[in-house]
Amino acid sequence: MGTSELTSLLSPEEALAEARARFADSLDATHVEPRLGSIVLRPDQIDTVRRVRDMLRCEGGCLLADDVGTGKTYVALAVAREWRRPLVVIPASLRSTWTAALRRAGISCALVTHESLSRGAFPDEPFDGLIVDESHRFRSTSRRHATLARLAWRSPLLLLSATPLQNRASELAAQIALFLGEVAYSLDAATLTRWTVRRAAEHACAMVALPRVIPPRWLEVDVDDGEVLDALLALPPPPRAADVGDGGTLLLLSVWFRPGPVGLGDSAPLVAFEDARPGGAKGGAGTVCGGFEIGGAAIEKGRRDVKPVYRRIAPS
Repeated sequence: MGTSELTSLLSPEEALAEARARFADSLDATHVEPRLGSIVLRPDQIDTVRRVRDMLRCEGGCLLADDVGTGKTYVALAVAREWRRPLVVIPASLRSTWTAALRRAGISCALVTHESLSRGAFPDEPFDGLIVDESHRFRSTSRRHATLARLAWRSPLLLLSATPLQNRASELAAQIALFLGEVAYSLDAATLTRWTVRRAAEHACAMVALPRVIPPRWLEVDVDDGEVLDALLALPPPPRAADVGDGGTLLLLSVWFRPGPVGLGDSAPLVAFEDARPGGAKGGAGTVCGGFEIGGAAIEKGRRDVKPVYRRIAPS
């Protein structure tokens, strides 16, 4: 439809409203291309991209604090595709995750890790936009915080964190200060939320798909309670733990026992056990187990103050 057709079919007021609407659609702050490489942004992500763009343009930075799994990565990349040289600051453990996201989004970004900033590494190339994932890890007293502040003073900064405030308001202030400056530390938590972007309530409710809960009901069981109790009481006692008391010795006997012609049972008698107590005596019969000597009295009496002997003996 041309201009003349628009004028002939609409009243002057309607034509003005239509022109304003078309002009608004042409602005970067309102128009967002939903397709991002092989990804198609959801309506709530498109709305978040608009809000983030507006904040970056007006304030120089913002904190995107949507929950985990809501697509903050692709919202950030939708913003970054408007930049010529974007830089993404990530934890080293998330490098593969961001590399895959960049490939799916069809966007090229430089990647630098939190850990490298902590070591004082400073990218020399100029960047026209910064994205920082897991921004709550940038404490105000850390070296990485100071390095990032030097990078952010000349470029718009988009912070990403699902948990921006963990213990105290100063943690949120430390992140906002990266683009707002020292004044952020003098603001209360309520004021700091001005630079925080979260999904609108209607989008948050639409994303939550809770399953239908079936009310409780009684189950009729055709079993006699007395029979169940008798069956439980008839179960054998549980075996003793191998790492409690003499359980380890008994386990060793059961695995390494080698029968002999005489002795305790069918085992060959040997030397003595050692008493672990100060001034303890020596004496009693031992048992051969896989070429090792073990104090038989410790097994027989179950005494914890008697230690088995594990001396290697030569086969006869």
